Amino acid sequence: MPKVLIVGRGVLPLLVAILAEKQGYESVVVYEDLPLIPAALVGGLPGLPLSSFFDATGFPLEDPRFFHPLSPAIVFLGKKWQLAGMPELRSGFSPMERFRWMNGFSEIQESLFPRIFGGMKNEMVRFFRRKGVSGRIETWWNNYLFRRNDRLLQNVLSSLPAELSEWKDFLDALGLFLGLSPEEANPVYRIRALACLLNAWTFYPEMDSLSREVSKAAHKGLHFSVRSWNRTPLVVSQDRKRRGIVLETEKGSETFDRMLDLTNDLGGERDPERWIWTVPSALVPDVWPLQCLVPSLKDQPAMLLQGRLRDDKICFVVSSCKKETATSLQKMRQALDSLLISGASGNEYSQPEPVSTPDSMVQLEELKSHTWRKRSPYLHTRGPCYRLMDPTRLPFLTDDWVRQLFYTLMQR
Repeated sequence: MPKVLIVGRGVLPLLVAILAEKQGYESVVVYEDLPLIPAALVGGLPGLPLSSFFDATGFPLEDPRFFHPLSPAIVFLGKKWQLAGMPELRSGFSPMERFRWMNGFSEIQESLFPRIFGGMKNEMVRFFRRKGVSGRIETWWNNYLFRRNDRLLQNVLSSLPAELSEWKDFLDALGLFLGLSPEEANPVYRIRALACLLNAWTFYPEMDSLSREVSKAAHKGLHFSVRSWNRTPLVVSQDRKRRGIVLETEKGSETFDRMLDLTNDLGGERDPERWIWTVPSALVPDVWPLQCLVPSLKDQPAMLLQGRLRDDKICFVVSSCKKETATSLQKMRQALDSLLISGASGNEYSQPEPVSTPDSMVQLEELKSHTWRKRSPYLHTRGPCYRLMDPTRLPFLTDDWVRQLFYTLMQR
């Protein structure tokens, strides 16, 4: 039985280990148990990666104890606004008010959306049915078809069809918070996430109950070893002879067939700065969702606000796409549309408090003869080492990220 080392923070590495066990791996998990800022789950259609992952691990998105659907999902405050997740504007808007809101995707709902998600669904079906050599060949072939479909979609979407042209500002701002580099040429990642937001395929994890139940499942009757991180970086090297991974511990060395590192930012300045900002709930319009996306305005960076209602206040996690200081966000009121916090004085809401960047968990000894290969914006590989972008640093967890997770567990 192949052995895999999984390193990460929060509940996700435990869920990954449960999936790995179901796929025939012997798992060892080293994780940091911290109260984390949960990412919104953008996706969740039945049969697609995000839904398949939580179904397979025993925590379906339909369970209200662990996940809360967001509808509408997000409000975009650009030159034109958009309440993503609302099928149409409510009655009573004047023509001028309607002009300020962007239209939906109804004209391409049937033509484009099936192509955006179709290949993923077939891939997930074959992933869970795979057995033996023939199954691996089938999975490889299906993976090839999926990549081919994505390349065709990329060619179609690169020029932005007319139906999507007015969404460019939304797509550019959204991409910054999907963990994508501004230079990322493939628009499929952004448009796939946008399609989920528009159709209200968005969930917010209830972290307290989810963490408690996942921890119980991880420690009850499963084969993998669960270890808490002692805040000392794990010293890991690559075994050239066995083509495996060697973990150095106080008790000696331990060998694994592969390592899945869920703690890396993959470079490229894609890790947003984050703050906690608390405002009275009365300042935010009731009809608006608690996720707000603001594009870059003058000297202000693009920002994403993700709020949770706590009594009579809303605690926003504010993500900024640039390395800014908390002092610069004192002008946040000017960066947001005046309707969001209209009539508020400066002493009615708190000053943003910066969220510290987590410490590095893995120290990997580099080998000159090996280089990292970029499989996707979310996954880099080097032999038996798999680095996935740290999901605890991402404001959104998407089908595309979870698909790369499945990719790391394809071979048994």
